[in-house]
Amino acid sequence: MVTLNQIVYNPQEDQYITAAELATFTSQISANFVLLNNAMIQIIDNNIYSGSNTFNGTTVFSGTTNFNSTINVNGVQITSTATKLNYNDITTLGTIEASKTVTANASKDVTGFRHITLTGNIVSGATTLSETDLAKIDAITNGTQAANKAVVTDTNVNSGISKNTQLWIGVSGSEVQLTATPQEINEKCDLSAQEQTLTVSGAITAGKTKVYLNHASTAIASTIANTTLHQQGLIVKCQLEPGSGQDHTCTITTGTWNGTNKIATFADINDAIVVDFDNAGNGTVIANIGTVVFSG
Repeated sequence: MVTLNQIVYNPQEDQYITAAELATFTSQISANFVLLNNAMIQIIDNNIYSGSNTFNGTTVFSGTTNFNSTINVNGVQITSTATKLNYNDITTLGTIEASKTVTANASKDVTGFRHITLTGNIVSGATTLSETDLAKIDAITNGTQAANKAVVTDTNVNSGISKNTQLWIGVSGSEVQLTATPQEINEKCDLSAQEQTLTVSGAITAGKTKVYLNHASTAIASTIANTTLHQQGLIVKCQLEPGSGQDHTCTITTGTWNGTNKIATFADINDAIVVDFDNAGNGTVIANIGTVVFSG
């Protein structure tokens, strides 16, 4: 390059630059480059770059800079769009923002999720919750039990109907298993379940402790299949007398009323017997009120 009369000639480009143009160019260099730590750093402010441009070393972009093509860093193309890059423009680490990247704060906490959809499991330490596990707490009603669902009490600490194969009662650590069957419990504790009234001929239900023969015009022929099922004792009473020479009866199939007889006949109103049966089904008549007759 040679200088003639303040004109700069560039033979490679076959161009002439006036002194004024050179001064303007020099001014732009001063405005757009700074010296930092003995290195020239280019400052590009409010410029539009198109085509292929290479920036070496440290380049600082300030203001608005538009890139109309791809950007490569160390030979690797950045394929993300500007919209996607803006997903990282967040306000607070660890706080969920709409349409923004999810980040954790310094404590690895994340706050503000709304709905989360999973296709796998939730794992916390050694605990793994699958979709099947989570389904047990889905769509439950407090105080109402449902198949394959968790049990949650209502505001009165009521868990609703409970079905159990075993029942243990007592102080924590010293519970005692309840071995009585539901039928035995009902027979002993539910007084209404212990009674039976017959208005027609038929069988006396196992476990009943009180039986009333109740018809004023037709004789009732009652039966007991097995007296070992009435070891808690049995009272049989004639509440209404059939009349016309008819009598109510109660016949045992297995067992006896008194060690010998199987038939008890009730001829008059208020005739009654109180009988205790042993484990062999043989009875002992504790009381015979009226004129109950044993036979058979």
